[in-house]
Order: sequence, then C-alpha cells, then structure tokens
Amino acid sequence: MFGFDLYNAYSIIPSLAIVAAMIVMSGLGIRFIRKEIAKDSARAAAK
Repeated sequence: MFGFDLYNAYSIIPSLAIVAAMIVMSGLGIRFIRKEIAKDSARAAAK
C-alpha cells in the first residue's frame, strides 16, 4: 500500500523540493532580519 512508486515520486519530489527550499529561505530570512535589527539597535545606541 505504501510502497515506492516511480510514478508517484514524479509528483512528490518537486513538492518536497519546494517545501525544503521555503524552509531554507525562511531560515536565511530570519537570520538576515536579526542581523539588521542588531545593526539598527547599535546605531540607535551610538546616538
């Protein structure tokens, strides 16, 4: 019932690739925003 089927993989693999890419991009975006917030707070503290 849950065996590996090549025909089924053609539809699952692109979906999994998109989900994985979105997870990676979200992680990179969060890291970028945290760095920018740290820069802004450093600038505000310097004034």
